[in-house]
Amino acid sequence: MLPLHLPLSPFSRPIFRLLVLVMCLLPAGCASVSRLRPVVGPERDQARQGLQRMLGRQAVCAVGVDAQATVTLHSFLRDITLSGYLQAMAPASLRFTALGPLDQPMVLFASDGQEFRLVMVPEAVGYEGAVSGATFASYAPQGMRPESLYYWLIGAIEPGDLRLLEVRAAEDGHGYWFDLRQGDEALVFHRLLLDEATGLVATHLLMDEDDGVLFSARYDALPVDGPCCLPRGLIMEAPPHGVTMTFSFADCLADRKFTSADFQLSLPSVYRKVTLP
Repeated sequence: MLPLHLPLSPFSRPIFRLLVLVMCLLPAGCASVSRLRPVVGPERDQARQGLQRMLGRQAVCAVGVDAQATVTLHSFLRDITLSGYLQAMAPASLRFTALGPLDQPMVLFASDGQEFRLVMVPEAVGYEGAVSGATFASYAPQGMRPESLYYWLIGAIEPGDLRLLEVRAAEDGHGYWFDLRQGDEALVFHRLLLDEATGLVATHLLMDEDDGVLFSARYDALPVDGPCCLPRGLIMEAPPHGVTMTFSFADCLADRKFTSADFQLSLPSVYRKVTLP
């Protein structure tokens, strides 16, 4: 539970969870990986070459994207859908504007990976806090780095020192799974499924040391040609939290030239400001 009481309206607590917890990196559901076989010899070398091609492509990805976006929060309580537009810039800047029936801004969220601000226009209130604060920490999956948000959205993995732990093949023939450890991570590792046809990421799992899924992202129709951009569809899940986020993107524009000022929200003086711990 959040350490504050928000009024029960269509734009209150569930929306706060939607934008602060998910846009700042939360979600949930059920993601399983079964019936995998070890990959050895020439097949392993071939699979590793596919991984290297994917990493090489993401190394030249655009650093900014802009798209129309529809976001749905699925939980055991209700489903909530917001439509508007999303802007994102590497490594962790994000801005989402949800529009009302007359295309007027209703909910605005922005974060630079360190601080966030959520503005609820109908209630004339703004929430703000640090991504490193207790509110965020109480919801964020273990090992989920705010600095990597942009890469989760575009179907990439945060740049840095990657070590390949294991390669396995799906027995249904739908691609190879790669277990990767990033930097000095000790308690979590990444499991990527590369699509057999495109060589792009189809599923990205964040795993704990007991092989449990902490966080997952499943991608539909990542763009194959041209610069990296947002997929047509994205489902994010965090099984320990019991919430699923579904994103639909359209008219994605890549290589947008943003600045840090594009991800700052000004709160009108008449609005009430709430600082979260």
